[in-house]
Amino acid sequence: MATSVIMPRQGQSVESCILSRWHKKPGETVKTGDLLFSYETDKASFDEEAKMDGVLLVSLFNENDDVPCLAEVCRIGTDAEWSAVSISGGAVADTTAPSEVLPSASNPAVMPAEATFTDAPEARMSAMASSVPTTAHSSSVSTAAYSSSDLVSGLATFAANGNGRPAISPRARKLAEKVGVNPAFAVPTGPEGRVLERDIARLSESGFRMTPAAAAGMGQGGLSGIEGAISFSDAAQGSGLGGRMTTADLASLKENVKLRMTDMQEKGANGNPDAASANMSAAGASTASAQANGSAAASSSTPAGTSDSFRDVPLPNIRKVIAKAMFQSISTTCQLTLNTSFDASSLLAMRASFKQAVQPEAAGITLTDMILFAVSRTLLSHPELNAHFLDDKMRLFDHVNLGLAVDTDRGLMVPTLFGADRMTLASLSVTAKATAKECQTGKISPDKLKGGTFTITNLGTFGIESFTPVLNAPQTGILGVCSIQTKVRDGKNGLESYPSMGLSLTFDHRALDGAPAARFLKNLTANLEQFAVMLAL
Repeated sequence: MATSVIMPRQGQSVESCILSRWHKKPGETVKTGDLLFSYETDKASFDEEAKMDGVLLVSLFNENDDVPCLAEVCRIGTDAEWSAVSISGGAVADTTAPSEVLPSASNPAVMPAEATFTDAPEARMSAMASSVPTTAHSSSVSTAAYSSSDLVSGLATFAANGNGRPAISPRARKLAEKVGVNPAFAVPTGPEGRVLERDIARLSESGFRMTPAAAAGMGQGGLSGIEGAISFSDAAQGSGLGGRMTTADLASLKENVKLRMTDMQEKGANGNPDAASANMSAAGASTASAQANGSAAASSSTPAGTSDSFRDVPLPNIRKVIAKAMFQSISTTCQLTLNTSFDASSLLAMRASFKQAVQPEAAGITLTDMILFAVSRTLLSHPELNAHFLDDKMRLFDHVNLGLAVDTDRGLMVPTLFGADRMTLASLSVTAKATAKECQTGKISPDKLKGGTFTITNLGTFGIESFTPVLNAPQTGILGVCSIQTKVRDGKNGLESYPSMGLSLTFDHRALDGAPAARFLKNLTANLEQFAVMLAL
């Protein structure tokens, strides 16, 4: 009997993964331990190995597909089962729904030429998107991309059905779950406003995709009361894998649309309420139209012969995540940076003594490790910086979970060193290096990329003298470590030079004032200048 292989869940926060590469093709022999496929989250990549011997019977998703966690990805069976699949032409059985008009020889109006259907979502979407019927009840529907009016129409139908449950055929529901779209956005072409499979295919082709968790949120009334004010640009842009809308996007969408509705209503109270209501329902169309006209104008103004002077490079998923986090941090917090420096003579001397140690753990301790250690101890006396700012309250943490910014080939990652204040210097050093390596190799668990209470980022190795780190919201502070510069000061015998290391502290001015932040820096520099004393305590 064939055995299903599902998409693993890498961390509790992961809703779906991108299937990046198939290592086996249907019909190929599989041995236990062979790589079946590779997949990635927004910040890490993984390989799935075969757990049994056999033959790969079928692959249910293509490369670059967004696959919900725990969904069936492929099946492994015996040689006899593969022979049966080969005889049937490789098609996977599919259960039809009598309530839906399906492509058939007796109904060529809904059947594209030479169309064949399997469980491969891309093949089904392409075929069904081109099979929109031309009967009376759907004469206004085309295969063009969805517009804002389509979206509003679909959501209006969705709202009219009540309780977030659009009328949908079983086949349409199955395809929606497979390709990751929400039927709420579909313009129904079936009888009495019923969503059919071809509607889901057309919806998917147009880019309205959501993660399973976000789709579940929609189904539980996640957009109740705001359907008519959502624009194409609101719902078509997601931060999840492959541009999917996540639960966070859904919450943000609802808040943004409510603000827009409130603004429209206020304008109506001061002027024409009817006009305000009309503007609210047409807000999406106006936004999309303006964006389209702006793009067209930019295109028409491009001088002839310069089309090869630039190239557009699609953003990888991790870059999209970083971009959203950085923008959200800058736009929703009140950030201020304080710069200082300290005498690094003691730190450098201790680092030199560690390098001479026999124990490998001690020999591997770096300046960054010592700064991590000092910060984890100093933060305990400054709880407002070891905290999360949550709008109407501050969450103060009893222990320090240090975020460490790591530069990787895929982009910036910030893994968390949990309980850093309870680690020894040697243990902290080993943990930091192991965690950074997991990031650089793409094997980091998503659960290790959250939960930080304070972050440290080091650009000193690039010769940076000072910079402005961006907060990792909702954290209230982030420390930038800068390069070591030779400075001059008054000494006992006149002017003397010394190694000076710079520090840049960015903090959220909503959470604390400048004086407490300055006191933290003062205490930290004192601890670093007397590192041996702090280590002994």
